[in-house]
Amino acid sequence: MGTNYYVSETIDICPHCNGKIKSENVFGYHIGKSSGGCDFALHVDADAGIKNLEDMIVFLIDKKIIDEYGRSITLEGLLNVIFRIALRDRNQPEFGERHENYVGHGEGPYDYISGEFS
Repeated sequence: MGTNYYVSETIDICPHCNGKIKSENVFGYHIGKSSGGCDFALHVDADAGIKNLEDMIVFLIDKKIIDEYGRSITLEGLLNVIFRIALRDRNQPEFGERHENYVGHGEGPYDYISGEFS
């Protein structure tokens, strides 16, 4: 069981209302996934300028973050999710090592994954 994290976006849902009707908490950029017992899978995208956790933090500094259930989480809360994995006994191989888009292991309890995954 895991949880995906996204940048929340607001989009116009009515093209005829000149932006008066909007929908929030639409899934935007996929930040990554926490899976029980595994390192956090951090979504990196060199084309978007996100090559490591530091780049991701800079990218997220002014963004609203939500999980796949639409619940808001702060950047600090997300970092707690990423780093609390290090405090638990890991009982599974790293997520990334099993993924076709594995880029490498980060400097902490997270792996770098490119492309689409969930």
